[in-house]
Amino acid sequence: SYKRMPRRLPRSPGREHRSEAWLARDTGLPLSVLQQSLAFFKKHVPEYDGQNLFDVKFDMKNFTKVLCEMAGVDSVDQLDRRFVSEAFRQADFDKNGGIDCVEFVMWFSAFGFSQYFCVTKEDLPQRDLARKLGVDYIELERYKQAFDKYDEDGSGAIDIEEFECLLHDLLKVPSGQTLSAERIGALWRDADRER
Repeated sequence: SYKRMPRRLPRSPGREHRSEAWLARDTGLPLSVLQQSLAFFKKHVPEYDGQNLFDVKFDMKNFTKVLCEMAGVDSVDQLDRRFVSEAFRQADFDKNGGIDCVEFVMWFSAFGFSQYFCVTKEDLPQRDLARKLGVDYIELERYKQAFDKYDEDGSGAIDIEEFECLLHDLLKVPSGQTLSAERIGALWRDADRER
């Protein structure tokens, strides 16, 4: 689920009155969030010369560099394509094909702390696996935690008895009821075949 951008961007004063202080005042953003977002913007807009903050824009290529840096990945291929296109669509508030600093600041304040950017390097392999399997990262994390609970020796493998307990846990089988041996066997073979 993606957050929604605000319905209106800050009203731009005359060109001579635009400043970072104006932007902070008009958006109501905490100064630390504003400074963090502007640091990304200034770093990744090649045309930024120190004076033209409100006159330059990201294109999709530069925006994807920001997304990669924020997510801690080396390549946009490591990010979900739907997320990348939705992020750009949301950030390009006026739909002109570019993202100016006001649009980026507003986008950053809404999306900068989403799950895509709050993942550690250690979690990246799981996020890649979730993307390959077509499952939500949070759902995969739930499965991983359940697997680890039954992988008592920490070997990264479970036997069929541990697998049965895992299934009962994940499928929320009511106490006193069990899955049939045939069903467990079929799921075991499917899971084992995926190795």
